[in-house]
Amino acid sequence: AGAIASMVFGQRAAIVDGNVTRVLLRLHNKPVPQTDKATIDWAWSRAQHLVDACDNPAAYNESIMELGATVCIPKGPRCTRCPIRDRCGAFAEGNTESIPLPKPRAKQKHLYCASVIIRQDDQIVLHQRPTTGMWAGMFQLPTIERDDAAPTADEIAGSLGIDEPEHVQTFIHITTHRIVEFAVYRAAGPEETPENCVEHPIGRLDSLAISNAQVKALRIAGILES
Repeated sequence: AGAIASMVFGQRAAIVDGNVTRVLLRLHNKPVPQTDKATIDWAWSRAQHLVDACDNPAAYNESIMELGATVCIPKGPRCTRCPIRDRCGAFAEGNTESIPLPKPRAKQKHLYCASVIIRQDDQIVLHQRPTTGMWAGMFQLPTIERDDAAPTADEIAGSLGIDEPEHVQTFIHITTHRIVEFAVYRAAGPEETPENCVEHPIGRLDSLAISNAQVKALRIAGILES
């Protein structure tokens, strides 16, 4: 909209895109992530101020966009070719390569899972996850999940209606957003299959969608070959 308003109708309308924002951040030596809302708001405010102060809004907008696209590029900026390098704060401080800052990665959440092997001859008890969220719709061993601490053996037994779950091994599984601590247990089958669980032939596990973490748990317990 700003491009049309300034270049076609000669209005004092700012233009802000990724290239313009990068030029402005380097010009003012602002080491901040380019896509933050505060950065975008600042860029619009600064761009409008410059448009209001210039003689030719259309020429200014076209020039700063072209500068960002061809000279003040994300990596390896061509500062020796820049017509405004003498006014550039980042160039003066040697910061052009480090501005803007990369967007910080979201902090990984810690999740604790206890998965229980309940085997009945050639059958194994499984549970299907909800259709939304982590590992949506996949099958897994009966699993207790907590985000504050690892489930205790008593908690596992009470939740699944089993007696004396035996701890086999604990391992760490890392995803993009989570660090998951998996404790694998083994237990004798209860008289009734745990709620929302089904028995499935071990020989047909390859027909189901199972997460890599659950596959590892099954291998640790010797249900699947390594």
